Formats: sequence, C-alpha cells, structure tokens
Amino acid sequence: MGGNIKVGLFFGAGAEVCYGLPSGGKFALDLFRANVDKEKTKLRNNIKSVNKLSVYANKWLPNDFDVKRIHAFGRSDFASLLQSIMEYRRYDIIKFLDEFDIQAERVLQSWDISKAELNQIFKSLIGEDIGDVIYDQKVSLSTQLGANTDLFKSEYFSALLEVLKNRPESELLTRSLRAFLQLLIGCHGQNLASGLNQALFAKAPNDLPIFDDIGGVFRIDLSCAGLTALELVLEEEAHTVSSSSSMESIFGEFARKMLEVLLERHLNYQALIDEHFRYLYDPRAEWAKFTKIVIFLNTARTYILNKACGDSARIKDGPGYYHDLLNFGTIGLDIRAIGTTNYNSLVPEVAEGALSTYQVEHLNGSVHDFYDPYLNTIVHFTDDNECLNYERITVPLMFTQSGIKPLTCIEMSKRYVGLYDSFCDSDAVVVVGFGFNGDDGHVNGLFRNLIDECNKDIYICHYQSNGSDSAAARNYERKLRITNRDRLHIIGVNDERKTLNGDFWYESIAKAIIG
Repeated sequence: MGGNIKVGLFFGAGAEVCYGLPSGGKFALDLFRANVDKEKTKLRNNIKSVNKLSVYANKWLPNDFDVKRIHAFGRSDFASLLQSIMEYRRYDIIKFLDEFDIQAERVLQSWDISKAELNQIFKSLIGEDIGDVIYDQKVSLSTQLGANTDLFKSEYFSALLEVLKNRPESELLTRSLRAFLQLLIGCHGQNLASGLNQALFAKAPNDLPIFDDIGGVFRIDLSCAGLTALELVLEEEAHTVSSSSSMESIFGEFARKMLEVLLERHLNYQALIDEHFRYLYDPRAEWAKFTKIVIFLNTARTYILNKACGDSARIKDGPGYYHDLLNFGTIGLDIRAIGTTNYNSLVPEVAEGALSTYQVEHLNGSVHDFYDPYLNTIVHFTDDNECLNYERITVPLMFTQSGIKPLTCIEMSKRYVGLYDSFCDSDAVVVVGFGFNGDDGHVNGLFRNLIDECNKDIYICHYQSNGSDSAAARNYERKLRITNRDRLHIIGVNDERKTLNGDFWYESIAKAIIG
C-alpha cells in the first residue's frame, strides 16, 4: 500500500461484534446450551479411524476406548462454572448488583417491553410508579458479612420484590429473585471466606510453620450460592412477552433476562476448562474428562463456523473494522503484520478477497487449526472429513477461556516469535477489540515487551460508552504491568467505530502517528 508508516494490527473479539459475531459470556452461554449430539457422532467416527493395533491405541488410549461412553459437560459441571464466577468475577457481579437500576434501564432499551410500558403495568398492580417503593429500610445484609449493598436501594429490584409480594404464585419471578439473592450472598460470602482463609491468625511465630499448614478452612456451599442462576439461564427457555402478557410472565421474564445479562458479561469457565484440558494428554487416566474437553472444543468450533455462515452477508458487505483496512493506503499507512485472538479467518474474506494477501497470525488458534495432543503438533484441516479420517483423535486448536495454553508446539511458538518480530519492525502497533484480561497472559507479555523493551508505541482502540481516556489508560497500564507509560495511547471509539470528534478510528490513528 502507498504510505511509508508501517503499522502492526492486533484484533480481539470486540473487533467482530460489528459483524454480528458474539463475544465474551454470550459465547460461553451459547456453548453450554448447545446440543452436542452431532459432536458426539463426529468423535465416534474419529475413534473408528484409529488403528486398534497401533501403539497409540494400546498404550495411550484406555482399554475398550472404541466402545466407551462419550461424555459432555452438563448439570454436574455447573458447580465448577460457579466456582469460576465466585473466585474470578465476584467483584464484577457485586458491582452489577449495586448498579441494578443502570443495568435494568440498558436492558429495557432493547427488550420486548419499553420502560414506560413496564412502569404502567407495575402501576396497574401496585398503584404506584416504579421507584415509589424501595426496600432498603426493610432489608439489609448481615454485618457479619462485612459489606454493604445498594441492591435493595434499587428501584427496579424493589419493584420486582413488590410484584412478588402481590403475586407469590409467580414461580419464575420467585426463582429469579432467589438466584439474585444467592449470588449476592455467595459473592460477599466468598469475600469473607477468602479474607478469613488468608488471615486465620492475627499473630503467629515465623519459626513455627505449623501455623502455615492451616488454611482453606472456610468454604462457600456452591449448591446454595448461585446454581439457581445458572440453571435458569442455561436451561430455562426465554419467552417473548408483550404488554398483554400476564403480570407473572412479564416480571418473571424481565428478572430472568437480567440474570442472563449478568452471566453473559461475567461467566468465566476457565477453571472448568483447565480442570479438563490436562486429560487431553492422558485419556487413560480419565476418559470422561478427556471426551468432555474434546466435545466442548468441537462444539465451540461448530458454533463459530455456524455464526460466521449465518452472518456471511454482513461479513462480506460490512461495515466493520476489517473493511476499514481497505482505507489504510489512502491515509499513508502500510500494514506490516496482522495478529488476532479470534478463530475465524475473516480478514482475507472481506471485500471479495481484497485483503487476501495478508497473512493473519492466529495466536489463540483458529477453526482450521487442529491439535494432536499425542504428538504435541498442529495439523491443518480445511475439510471436516480430513479430521474424521485422521489416524489419531484431534481437537480444534482454540484457546477459549483457558489458563493452559499448549504453546510448546513448534508452529505456535513460531507464530508468536514471527508476529513479535514484525511488530518490532513496525512504527506503531494498533489494538482493536482486545481487553488484555488475566487469562490472556501469553498475549499480554508480548505487548509488555513491545512497550518496555522495544519502546514501541501501542494505540488501543477502546470502546468508550462513558469514562475518560485517562481512566482507560490506567486500567490498561495495570493489566499490562508496564513501566514505559508514555508509549501507551488510548483512542476512544463508539459503535460506529468513530472517535468523539467524528473521525474513524483509522483516521485518528493516522493523525496521531503521522501528525
């Protein structure tokens, strides 16, 4: 392309939202809701292709592997999902509950019933507007939990409680409100238990290690601390409501929708995946966990492919961040390298292949990458039949929400090194739609080195619904743990991929780099 300024580009899940593809918890919820019968059949067919006389079959796979039951994640695994939420996202959930009214108004902007309609329906039952009845004086958390909550100050949560008081037969509303209370108590209880476990003794002699041996005494009973929420969202079918629906249906479905939004934003299944991923390398140890992770990864791949097919017209025609790359040459920017944590290969597909010359490095794997855990190698399949006829069991190489990354295989290591070197050779690196979360330490370390060791300028396109660039910058500095702060630049963008002054993100980047 025609400019002299070389830029590296790095895309995360947020870059594909404009193409109709899911990100975050929505992706997770859909995976656990998915029917896995086809994936079980695919695995069974893959197993049939294994040579039963081979060393692989006799030494690595368990006896009678070809007739053993194939397992998948289900209700029995919900406790592990909940454990992840309570451990890693409890502060986020508490914040959501404390901001219940803000979250409710966001939901009502695009829900089946408007804010005004919901208020009118509430008034027809209670005789007052939403907000006239507040439960803060009637309900408070135990001081022994060591925390306060704004949940009962919420106008909408108070309204839901008031509806339940008047319509106690509303089962869905009852279960949904119980789930919110369980999450509230569970998260604050986890804080309390964690604090107690870390400070069981106010004082103890350093030369007596026996005091260090006492730990983990206090635990939260997960069966009573939020499983209702997961069951409601994962198993309860959503229903469309209207102003003519019954009172119980309207407020019950609204409460269930609020639960769904909460989990979409904060569901974390890293612990569940990490608990099972290790069994890819040792199926003889526990076949059930081996097949669960195989089925899960195949389900994720099928879901991603189906979503891309379903939105093929939107992906082809845009608009979106990948289509914007076509404008780089006109503003004096050359694309030096492209990296991504997304699994699709959309960059070469947009604009009828106009970007097909660019090699995209998939640092979290892709829908065309498969992993052979027996040999710790990556194999590439463009056709599903190739996978089914392969002589060993493979899994899609996609690092979903996992802290375990099979980065020791040579090809994946080459991707990281090659992309890093290309970024170092660029004048600047632009990041779009990537949050630098804790389970992405493998990528965070790459960018930390670019900033602190290579003195490379990094421009992060940050979705800016509110807040300031400086607050976002401090957040990214904390996540990346960098010392060279002057090299980090934040570009606030909105849903139209524009900055506050009306420039497209790439125009703002060009002005910042070129001047």
